[in-house]
Amino acid sequence: NNYTGYKPTEPVTTVESIALSAITNKQFFEQYVGLRKPVVINGVIPQFPLADFKADGDAFVEFLGAKDCDLQVEQKVRGGFGSGSQRVKMKLPELLEKFKDGDHDWYLTTQYLEDDPELLVPESDNDEEPSAFGNIEDFSDFSDDSIDMENIQDDFDEEGSDISDEDGSEGETDDPIVSQVFDKSSDEPLRLSEAKMRVQELVQQPLTGLAKSSKFPLQPELLSTLVPQQINLWMGSNTQAASEFTIDESDAQTFGLGRSIPGNGTSSGLHHDHADNLYIPIRGQKRFTIYAPSDAAKLSTVGRIFKIYANGLIDYNDGDETYEWKHVRDDGALVTEAARYELLTNEDLADSIREELETIVRQQEDEELAEALSGANSLRDRFDDNFVKKDPPSFSRIPPALLHMDEVLAIEPEVQTKLEAFADKNFPGFLQLNKMVVALEPGQMLYLPAGWFHEVTSFGGDANATFGHLHLAVNYWYLPPNTNDFEKPYADNYWKRDFERTSEAITLLNKGAFEL
Repeated sequence: NNYTGYKPTEPVTTVESIALSAITNKQFFEQYVGLRKPVVINGVIPQFPLADFKADGDAFVEFLGAKDCDLQVEQKVRGGFGSGSQRVKMKLPELLEKFKDGDHDWYLTTQYLEDDPELLVPESDNDEEPSAFGNIEDFSDFSDDSIDMENIQDDFDEEGSDISDEDGSEGETDDPIVSQVFDKSSDEPLRLSEAKMRVQELVQQPLTGLAKSSKFPLQPELLSTLVPQQINLWMGSNTQAASEFTIDESDAQTFGLGRSIPGNGTSSGLHHDHADNLYIPIRGQKRFTIYAPSDAAKLSTVGRIFKIYANGLIDYNDGDETYEWKHVRDDGALVTEAARYELLTNEDLADSIREELETIVRQQEDEELAEALSGANSLRDRFDDNFVKKDPPSFSRIPPALLHMDEVLAIEPEVQTKLEAFADKNFPGFLQLNKMVVALEPGQMLYLPAGWFHEVTSFGGDANATFGHLHLAVNYWYLPPNTNDFEKPYADNYWKRDFERTSEAITLLNKGAFEL
């Protein structure tokens, strides 16, 4: 464990709180981002349309411009959302109507272009479209409060495979060139399909329509030198009545806990992300329970940890317990793609380094070829026999109820005693770890660095309002920095050059060069 950042010093450490108006972006980087320190920010980033996001029903849909887009909505399982959840295609007005009618079993979370039901449902003898489908390998999809690593744009060697003529003509392709801004690592023009993909991956549905809005900041000044990875919206609904909390002592391995927690909140499950997060609650309340990357060995991750970098980013080994995994650098870049980038852009590499990088690329290509020849379907291998997605390596096996023993005590002291014995047997040392707990409300933000484990409990708002049970948040995700330099937070230009293509796509969209 090479983590060198901030660690909580008390059994329950208070998360520092600062005023947005009292700090510059450079100070914020030096005092929190560089130190890998979570912090609550009182205030919301300038130009953020908080009032528009709080609109009800039709006005909210109209603001987003998302009336007709298909969304992938999770259905509650085992008392919570996230890993193992089924996903259903639904339009935003339909989801809001369910919430309005008191149906609290749905959650809108991270959307992925590749989450196509025809790809993900098991084959069937009839033509009926199943009502639910699993979701692809990622890090956000497994939880209502996390980010996808595999979906990080890593496209230097893949985009624009149809190469144009030197004069910029389209040649044989029906994928027209929209910009001649070249990336040195691929010398490929920006084509229409890539431009659309980059916009939709950066500003996810149902927010995509805001990519052209001057009212919605895509790159907040507070984290201006970090490279944005994704912006998304999460939305769910909670009953105000506390659910019954029980244990099943006949199940010695899990106590039948699942994702259930005492009280009336809904749990994300304990997990970590592979990107830095600026979290903005808009409706309802959120409670974060947070553990440092330095404690990862005691947090019972699904995956076998390969390495914890100095900035807290966690890399995993391949293994039978996990879905397919590719090693990542400390800035989140896939090791293989970073090697390709270095080979293509650095003419001054020493022979030994060049040979090492070529070996990395060749091994990956050999693995991909072997998989193709074997007929293996790595996508389907990520699901169990019931076609429910397996837990990702970044999830903890620790039931979230064990994070809230004080609330269990308030309900039933005898149950707490049994849970403590269960925790000490199955997760030794966990109950003794230092943690941070923060209650977050609209008008505040939370900065959470990559690699910090967290469980998020969501609560609704005013029960007397039409959408009073609703909880809603917007997330800005950033590639984790791997230097302490505010002006140059990444050790090389890998992500900077990649984001130049995304920025060009956003510019062209706003100029009317294409429509989504």
